[in-house]
Amino acid sequence: LPLLLKAYQAGLETGNFQYAGYALLKRSHYLYWASDNLSNLKLEMAATKPVDVGWRVGVGSRGGEKVFKIVDIFVNGLSMSQVQEKEFNSVIRNNGNSVESLLEKMREMAKPAG
Repeated sequence: LPLLLKAYQAGLETGNFQYAGYALLKRSHYLYWASDNLSNLKLEMAATKPVDVGWRVGVGSRGGEKVFKIVDIFVNGLSMSQVQEKEFNSVIRNNGNSVESLLEKMREMAKPAG
């Protein structure tokens, strides 16, 4: 998890808000599934370079109980779900409108480094 915080900071320092937002999204998902309080994440982010971060939250269920789920994260006004959708569409479009090309790329990215 410290690497995700470093990735977030690197994205902010280089102006790559998409990268920063992606790292923040992954960290938020981890904290959610670990049942951590998301206000802790906001405090962590506040300790770094200032950036406008917000969450869109929906209601779901886990173990038969109603829970709140993060559906989108906004970094400096950019919706990370919309950015990700545009990336997916670009990969599909640049590979002959093949959804399989997107799946291949996602499998490749999911492989452990090394």
